[in-house]
Amino acid sequence: DWSTFSNTVTTAPIYGASVNPTVYILDPITGSYDTYNAVTGIATGEATNVIPSGQGFFVQSNGHSSTLTFNETAKVSTQVTGSNLLMAARPRAAISQNAYSSFMRLNMVTNSIYQNDIVIGFNAASTTNFNGNEDSEFLNGMSAPQSIAAISADSVKTAVKWVPFPKNMSNLVIRLNVNASASGLYTLQRTDFKEIPALYEIWLMDHYKKDSLDIRNNTSYAFDINVDDTASYGSNRFTVVVRQN
Repeated sequence: DWSTFSNTVTTAPIYGASVNPTVYILDPITGSYDTYNAVTGIATGEATNVIPSGQGFFVQSNGHSSTLTFNETAKVSTQVTGSNLLMAARPRAAISQNAYSSFMRLNMVTNSIYQNDIVIGFNAASTTNFNGNEDSEFLNGMSAPQSIAAISADSVKTAVKWVPFPKNMSNLVIRLNVNASASGLYTLQRTDFKEIPALYEIWLMDHYKKDSLDIRNNTSYAFDINVDDTASYGSNRFTVVVRQN
């Protein structure tokens, strides 16, 4: 149970000295890494807090003397089955999870099989720079046909990024990185939109097409990627802009 992880409490069921609280699990169907963060409770893809028996995973060191200790009390009493068992092919299914109260989820979709999501969350104590304790750094998948990441202010690609709400009349701008292995039509889907106050407008800006989408009131944006045109993908095409109304 990765939710029992701590990098400060030495007696925790899972104690990681100089280890960030995100666990990464490879989804063999999509080729992307799904994530779960023990501090925020936020997951991406099919990941949950439970790491099934025999399933490989990654964690991220933030120092030169990292250790990771698992105690018997970290175990769960039942074996994981179904869509959250990522060791083999399975149908995709929605999962429930506990989370910080205010966040949205963007899913980049090629088709019903190949898709991966990111979370942008809002927390007054967060910063726009990368914080390994609550943000989940993006890891490149294995031959994944597409990918999406949110870029922190200090240029770290993330699967989950927590930011503060903008104050007064200032805009909060979050760059996205979108990539694909083949030219074609892709879709950005806004799925979760949790407890974001009505005061805030959230826009998806497409600088390549000079277009925009009100994410609060619209859930889908279709776009083309041409792998021969570097302006149609990468880190300069899309931004998410948050501002007070």
